[in-house]
Amino acid sequence: MRGRVRRGRVNRRDFRVKHYMACMISGLFILFQAGIAYGDGFAFSTWPKEAQIRVLANAKGRLYLLEVEQGVGRRGTVVVRAGGFSYDSKRKDYTEEGSGTSIGFGGKYYFTGGMKGIYAGCGLDYFRASIDWENPTDSGSATLSQLMPDIFAGYKILFYNKMSFEPSAMIGVISRDDEAEAVYGWGAAIGLRF
Repeated sequence: MRGRVRRGRVNRRDFRVKHYMACMISGLFILFQAGIAYGDGFAFSTWPKEAQIRVLANAKGRLYLLEVEQGVGRRGTVVVRAGGFSYDSKRKDYTEEGSGTSIGFGGKYYFTGGMKGIYAGCGLDYFRASIDWENPTDSGSATLSQLMPDIFAGYKILFYNKMSFEPSAMIGVISRDDEAEAVYGWGAAIGLRF
C-alpha cells in the first residue's frame, strides 16, 4: 500500500510579506548611498601668518562634494567624501581668494534609522588650499594643508526611494601648526540612492 503525500498550500501573501520584511531588514544593514553635494555659505579662515589678518569678514565659499555612505547597523553609517572648494573675502583693506581640494571621513547616526530623517555625526576632513592675499602693505600667495575635525547635523528627506534632499549644518575647527580657526557653514545635498 502506497502512502499519499499531501502537499501543503503556501500562503503566497504571507510569503511575499515575509520576503519583503527580510529584504527590508537586511537592507538597513547593507544600504549604500552615493550623492553629489553642493554647499554655499561656508566660511573658511585660511590666512597665512604673513598677512597678519586674523578674521575673514564676509567670506563666501562654494564646496562641491562626492559622498559615499555605507550603512552600519540599523541607525549608523560610515561616510567617505572628497571634493573641491573655492572662496573669497573682500573688504576695504584686505582681499583673499583661495581654492583647493578636500577628502574626509566620518559617521552619522540616524535617530529614526533607515538612513533618513534627523541625524547627527562627526568627521575629520583634510584640506589642501592655494590662496592669494593682498593688503595695503603687502601681498602674496601661500599653500596650506589643514585638518578640520567637525560635528554636523541635518535632515534627510527621501523622494520615491531614489532621490534625497539633505539640508544640514556643520561647525568645526581648522588647525594648522599652532593656529586654530573656528569655521562654520551650511549646505544642501541632492543625491541618488543605490
